[in-house]
Amino acid sequence: MIFMMCVSRFGAALKGAGLLCGVSILALSLSIETSRAACAPDPAADGDDIVCTGTSDGFRDDEFDDGTVTVETGAVIDADDQGILVKDDVGITNDGSVGSKDDHAIEGDDDVTVTNNGDIVSVSKDGIHVDKDAVIVNNGTITGGDEGIQAGERSTITNNGSITGDDRGIDAEEDDVTVTNAGSVGAESDGIRVGADGNVTNTADGVINAGDDGIQAGENSRVVNNGKIFAGKEGVNANEYGVTVINNGIINSVDDAINAAGGATIVNTGTLYVTGVQDGIDLDDGNVLNTGTIISVGGEDGIDFDENGTGPSFVTNTGHISGHIGINADEADMADQTILNTGTLIGTGGTAVALRGGNDTLQVGSGSLIDGLIDLGAGNNTFAIIGPVSGVFTLADDSYDVQLNGYNAIYVTPQTGARSALPVSAPAVIAIDSSPFTAIDASVSEFGMDLSQAIGTAPSSDRLFWARAFGGWSDFDAAAMTQGFDLGGGGFVAGRNWDHGNSMLGFFGGGALYGASLDDGVHDTRFLAGFAGLRAARSVAPDTTVSGSVWLGGAEARIESSELASGDGSTTGVIAGFDTGFAYAPAAARFVLEGAAGYNGFFGDTMDLDSLGAVISGVASHHFQASLEAGAPFVLGGGTLPPFLRVEADASTDAGLSATAVGTTIGLGADDVTSGVGIFGGVKFQAMAADSVNISARIAVGTDTNSTLSVDGKLTLTVPF
Repeated sequence: MIFMMCVSRFGAALKGAGLLCGVSILALSLSIETSRAACAPDPAADGDDIVCTGTSDGFRDDEFDDGTVTVETGAVIDADDQGILVKDDVGITNDGSVGSKDDHAIEGDDDVTVTNNGDIVSVSKDGIHVDKDAVIVNNGTITGGDEGIQAGERSTITNNGSITGDDRGIDAEEDDVTVTNAGSVGAESDGIRVGADGNVTNTADGVINAGDDGIQAGENSRVVNNGKIFAGKEGVNANEYGVTVINNGIINSVDDAINAAGGATIVNTGTLYVTGVQDGIDLDDGNVLNTGTIISVGGEDGIDFDENGTGPSFVTNTGHISGHIGINADEADMADQTILNTGTLIGTGGTAVALRGGNDTLQVGSGSLIDGLIDLGAGNNTFAIIGPVSGVFTLADDSYDVQLNGYNAIYVTPQTGARSALPVSAPAVIAIDSSPFTAIDASVSEFGMDLSQAIGTAPSSDRLFWARAFGGWSDFDAAAMTQGFDLGGGGFVAGRNWDHGNSMLGFFGGGALYGASLDDGVHDTRFLAGFAGLRAARSVAPDTTVSGSVWLGGAEARIESSELASGDGSTTGVIAGFDTGFAYAPAAARFVLEGAAGYNGFFGDTMDLDSLGAVISGVASHHFQASLEAGAPFVLGGGTLPPFLRVEADASTDAGLSATAVGTTIGLGADDVTSGVGIFGGVKFQAMAADSVNISARIAVGTDTNSTLSVDGKLTLTVPF
């Protein structure tokens, strides 16, 4: 139209004016072309650095190699075909927006590097489509009408932003691909797919939300999930040989949470939660370690071994597994399975373990809680106790090789026991862990030593009332027949003194509570005592005082645990004890020497453990204790602060625990973890407050010959009245 206007206005005779008009037309045409194609240089030579600014329809050269393409911040590529098309060895950086209506938004061949800090959108195809040896880093948003990203073998993909695909989020089904997701991946089909020897990591910040499988992986691949995977089908579908799957996060799926084939290695420290009629873990054979939670609520199993398995399999569970059958093998499975359980294993359908053909083994140790029948199937099968444990383990038949290994247990079969008396109506092993009683014994020992030190050499002053709080904490190591446990507690004692020349008489009373938590995380114990007693002291020299005390009271010992273990039980009894001691504090020397020796005992009644159908007798504890302490007081402000060193000794005996269940009585073997010698270092502080009120405190830390670490403390308030 401009050209026609020039002709009509100037005519053929006005050649000079016509030339000027032609120049104007060319300039306008070039201006329009520059605005439309704002990626320059275009055309480009190999090795050029292409820069896209403004709004354009992109850069397309399927022979362009060894260069770079940069879409600057604020730039927009809006194309019908590819927004960017290159060949090999090209680096692409997008800080703006790249879009395509009918093709891939970005497409390249081999050795292409793409860094996206902006937006990439393809309406109908892939957001990014590249071949082998690609490196893709996404810090922005990628959306594909087909795949979000499609890449070839040996590619590396890192997502810190958002990737969405109407089919798959990331499709890299060739070999040796590495994918790391620290952002979000969403897909109507699969979230991430890699081929053989792939490596997929979903970090703690990563979220995968897929309509089908969360992650698909080929043989010999490694999948690590530290984040969250939500899948309409399988959480991790790695149904190929030699795959390793490690879940430290959350996988929530409708189908199997993890599906693997033979030679698999599966580690779960997080949560696998299956809502459909599928398994938490489905595999042919391999090794499974669960320290987390596996739950299938839809009617299938926690762990399921398929019939295709040929090699031996091993399951170690220290966590929680729950399903219609906790651990199951398909009916046609003929492989060997070995299960080591020190966690919780629940069969909501009534069977906890169902293993079929093969020579199968179930080992139970400390902390093992099993709810349901144990069916080891055909073959030469073994049930073994390998640690101190409590529970009733119900067996499908009496053909198994039952190994108690010297632990406290009763094996009952229809031929050797009165079946009507069994907590279950089948062959069973009733295991009784003596560790809680060892913890009660240690509580009695700690209480006696702490009380003796709290009473100490009673203050001597006319019409004197005194009150003391005491407490301590100890960490006991495991022994051959006994779990380790943490023991802590304390109490309160108050008394009244009367002076008679160089002598003092008085009384006291108080209460104490000590508790232990066993290492299995299942058992807790409580020892509650109330007591009263008499105290006497005499100054035999200006620098030496001797003293003695005696006490009597009542106490309750209690065990609290799961109904799948010991259940709850308690017994009441009498506590009694005495001590004698001395304090030597020469005026001319800057040290204090104190010593004590005595006895503390608990005489308990029998204890019923209903979950085991067992009665425990001989719940008693006797401790002979002695201590020697040396300190070097020095003045600090308005008080004294003497550091000290203390040596303790404990010699304990018991009445001999025994358990009776289904008409059978056995002695309960236990380790003596309290007898021994310990050494403690600590510090005291003593100060006089207003109205002659005396306040003192002390804390000590030490260990003994049983490798027991202990901390104890005292707080004393002395009030004259």
